[in-house]
Amino acid sequence: MRSKLSRSSEPVSRIVYEEEVVVLEKSADGEWVKIWAGVQEGWVLLKNLERM
Repeated sequence: MRSKLSRSSEPVSRIVYEEEVVVLEKSADGEWVKIWAGVQEGWVLLKNLERM
């Protein structure tokens, strides 16, 4: 999970496999989503998430 929607942005946390997250918003290009995971908020590539 990154602080900004960029691969070069600093990672702020990691998401473990099958961890549930809440999608807060989607980038204009649809490539990134801002998520809430426990106590942390950040951006991840949408292709790295799986809908459950």
